[in-house]
Amino acid sequence: MKLKKLLSVILAVIMMLGVCPVMNASAEEAERTVVDSGFCGAQGDNLTWTFYEDGELVISGEGETPFYYITEKGVEISSPLIPPWYDYFDDIRVITVEEGVTGIGDDAFGLYPRMYHSVTLPKSLEYYYLGSFVASHPDSITLACCYAGTEAQWNKVEKRSWSSLRPDLTTGE
Repeated sequence: MKLKKLLSVILAVIMMLGVCPVMNASAEEAERTVVDSGFCGAQGDNLTWTFYEDGELVISGEGETPFYYITEKGVEISSPLIPPWYDYFDDIRVITVEEGVTGIGDDAFGLYPRMYHSVTLPKSLEYYYLGSFVASHPDSITLACCYAGTEAQWNKVEKRSWSSLRPDLTTGE
């Protein structure tokens, strides 16, 4: 009789492990290899970035990223305007911006040609720059963007333009 009860408990546990995605996901997370990580917030350490070997870049924390401006000279001199994950641009396949991030600066993930396939954005996002997510590649890879909120909430997210920051650069004034 005790053997039947013990077998029933063991089978129940095995079944729960097989159908519970949270338990399986945490086991998969433990196996992921972090390639690099650091801080990337406009206020310093308010945001962190983590790049995984499987090609996922994750931005987490509270607040916004700084405004980035990628140029050849900037890369050459390691300008603070270059995203800290710049060295991994060719390896990024998935970008996940977690809940708590409120803004994404220009050129954060955009440089031609990019090969990432998807971007997941949080409901907490208040704005992003139009140059934040540039995905252009000769093979015409389509960028899938997933937003955690509703369509009405997405319509309230401000889409900022780089030219609005520096009108003198676009008009010559």
